[in-house]
Amino acid sequence: MATATAVLAVGAIPVIAEIDDSLTLDPADVEKKITKNTKAIIPVQICGFPANMDKFMELAGKYNLKVMEDACQADGGSYKGKRLGSIGDAGGFSFNHFKIISSGEGGAVVTDSRRVYERALIYHDGGSQFRPYVKGLEIRTFIGAQYRISEILGAILRVQLKRLDGILADLRRVKKTIMESLSKNDNITFIRSNDIEGDCGSILGFSFPDEKNARVFAAGEGVNGSLPIDSGKHVYSNWTPILEKRGGHNDDVNPYLMSKNQGLNMKYSRDMCPKTLDTLSRTVFIHLNPDLNEEEINHVISSCRKAAWRL
Repeated sequence: MATATAVLAVGAIPVIAEIDDSLTLDPADVEKKITKNTKAIIPVQICGFPANMDKFMELAGKYNLKVMEDACQADGGSYKGKRLGSIGDAGGFSFNHFKIISSGEGGAVVTDSRRVYERALIYHDGGSQFRPYVKGLEIRTFIGAQYRISEILGAILRVQLKRLDGILADLRRVKKTIMESLSKNDNITFIRSNDIEGDCGSILGFSFPDEKNARVFAAGEGVNGSLPIDSGKHVYSNWTPILEKRGGHNDDVNPYLMSKNQGLNMKYSRDMCPKTLDTLSRTVFIHLNPDLNEEEINHVISSCRKAAWRL
């Protein structure tokens, strides 16, 4: 829901689109929902899975849109040799305690646009007007928020950044080993990847013909699988404040009630993206650890084989 609330935070209206079989935003459904009022596309690189960035950049050029990459779950991931977050007009990352690298909390934004950089710099620092760097800015300061992190977290993150490529290499090695070992097993199908080499490797995804089979597999001894439909916060049908258009702490700052936004696409319902709900209910995730040793990897493989045999 954080991706949608970021849109609301600037007074705009989020339009929710389907995902495809890669578990990332569906370019075809996105194009159907583009109107004259659309300003940007926000592909989410969920679970470290790369979105189809070629198609989104193509759509952005076709309709004169910005592309803002939500790479918060894909620190260091890639798409066709380019780091996720660096392909669109701007990219966002997260470093809280359950991301690929962590400083405990915090995040970052990257961009090759001087204007976007300066606006982000001002917005993240409510006291920017009083900082020495303000003299070098090309745009005028405005009232921002407070997203500065401490020097302590920054110091931790500098060390984490040096470890990032090693962590990704280990995750990808673990995932590749498991996938290669299971690739010829009956009843096992992996979710499609837009770039398996750039995939972060933090999650291994399986696709099944129906929810019943998915749940049987996930519950298999030693599999430790989970269905993304059960994840709660990552399923749009649970975003109650969005669905009920409660976009602000009072009506005067609620984008859904602002006069400039009336007539925009605000048609939400819990069943508005049936393809997404179906896909999430037939998918199983196994979370991977970069420190898994050979014995532990073989245990995952053996457990998945046994679970698949039961289907």
